[in-house]
Amino acid sequence: MIAATIEFGGSSNPLVNALPECITFDLHVEPIMLALTDALAVEVEKNQCGSQVIINRLAEVIVLIMLRRTIGRHAGGSGLLAGLAHPQLHHALVAVHDAPAAVWDIDKMADAAGMSRSYFIAQFRAVVGETPGAYLTAWRLALGHRRLTRGESVKLVARHVGFGSAASFSRAFTRRFGCAPGSVAANLV
Repeated sequence: MIAATIEFGGSSNPLVNALPECITFDLHVEPIMLALTDALAVEVEKNQCGSQVIINRLAEVIVLIMLRRTIGRHAGGSGLLAGLAHPQLHHALVAVHDAPAAVWDIDKMADAAGMSRSYFIAQFRAVVGETPGAYLTAWRLALGHRRLTRGESVKLVARHVGFGSAASFSRAFTRRFGCAPGSVAANLV
């Protein structure tokens, strides 16, 4: 048996909240997973020079493949995983995840998905379960929360996660989490 701890940035991360409590796979029908877990087991058993680096990388690859498979299982459903499984919406979601501080508007997100503006809005809401703007704000706030827990200043965090000012970030943060962003940083001291 091999166990690992994966850090996704806390419960404010939308992906963490979208994942099922337990993810299982039959390794005999997932040949790549079987090969990777076999390689991981060998590295753990031998524990040679560099084994920890190899173990860490193999664990990352296994987790990513597990996430892909889990997302694929939710195709046709609803929620973030269904959005990530959607043949067009996933392009917009990945783009927003990769560049949260970019100046995103509905037209740019729809363009990333290769959809018309109105169809994108309707599909996003139907599949993901919220508007594109609400999702973008929630994603930025989740990233901001994680940065604050690392000790970054509110002003720096606001800029890095795509808010126009520290004041607008603070207002949105307080609405979402029920406390001012400064109180998160203050709890670290």
